[in-house]
Amino acid sequence: VIIAVGTALRPLIRAGIRPQIAVQVDSDPVTMKQFLDLDLSDIYLVSVISAFPEVVRKFDDRIFGFSETLEECNEWLASFDCCQGHISIGGTVTLSAIDLAFHFRCDPVFVFGLDLSLKEDGTSHVGNSMYQGNKYPIEAHIPGNFKETVPATRQWASYVRIFDNYMSIVKKRTEATIYNVNTGGARIQHIPAILPTEAETLISGDDLHALDVVRRIHQDADRPSAERVCKELQKAMTDVRKVKRIANEAVRHCSKAESKTSNNSQKSRERQAKAFDKLKECDEKLKGCTVGLQLVNAAVKSACMHLQSINMTHATDDQILAHSRTLYQQIAGGADWLLGFMDSALKSLKSKKPKANGDS
Repeated sequence: VIIAVGTALRPLIRAGIRPQIAVQVDSDPVTMKQFLDLDLSDIYLVSVISAFPEVVRKFDDRIFGFSETLEECNEWLASFDCCQGHISIGGTVTLSAIDLAFHFRCDPVFVFGLDLSLKEDGTSHVGNSMYQGNKYPIEAHIPGNFKETVPATRQWASYVRIFDNYMSIVKKRTEATIYNVNTGGARIQHIPAILPTEAETLISGDDLHALDVVRRIHQDADRPSAERVCKELQKAMTDVRKVKRIANEAVRHCSKAESKTSNNSQKSRERQAKAFDKLKECDEKLKGCTVGLQLVNAAVKSACMHLQSINMTHATDDQILAHSRTLYQQIAGGADWLLGFMDSALKSLKSKKPKANGDS
């Protein structure tokens, strides 16, 4: 099986090599450039579920989707048998391609083009890639495959550390052999480097009908009925709407209390105490929206981390109310943003829903 990352897809096809699978883990619209003007009719896409829509349309129904780090979404999808697998991501998409190869139980696995280093002048020695012709700052020297050290950017050095950590974990759950086929590049633990000439002697020349295998896996995969997915989506949307309504109610309580706290009078303190009681009631209501809050949580993680980083030890009631209002605004906004995506997905599913009994 030949698995290509997005940046390698065009060079491979130009060279007459047609991968069976393309992998992409980025939802940025710029990734669309990797797939423009290419014949993708016999290639399957393995992609995060948050992919740029135009990329997905290029592959029609030849898609394996997975949820990357959004565990909240994974749990919800799994509750109605719509989450069939998980693929690791980290730093570079090549890590996900390797994890996919292990997922397909490929053995041995040969990795081509995993370089993560620069020439001494700051340019890449990997041709026909997005890096060709660009010059990058040399910010680190890291262990090399065939040299003691090789120059790299700080970002690529961090990718190597991510790879080292990933491989130390994955080697505990698979006995598959893996090689880094290269003439240079950075050294990655547990992935021995071999030259391309060595790889030629190890790669089988037999026709294993890989495309037929991938096609059969795709066709035989369990799929929930479109009717069930629509039903679960509608139930979740109802819960997310409750989250949005309650969060907006909490924002109003915060704003009302804040606007009345210009002095420290007894009346102002009573208003604040009443506001905090109302916020506790809102929190209890939110906890009752199990699915809705679970899904919205994936949309407000960064805001939560920011608020958690603020030292509130000596915060005044006004400051606590202000930060609380920010959090509830984020929850309400996240719910509204999520509802837009869910509504779009529901309309798409309904348009493809079969008229007779059967799965879609």
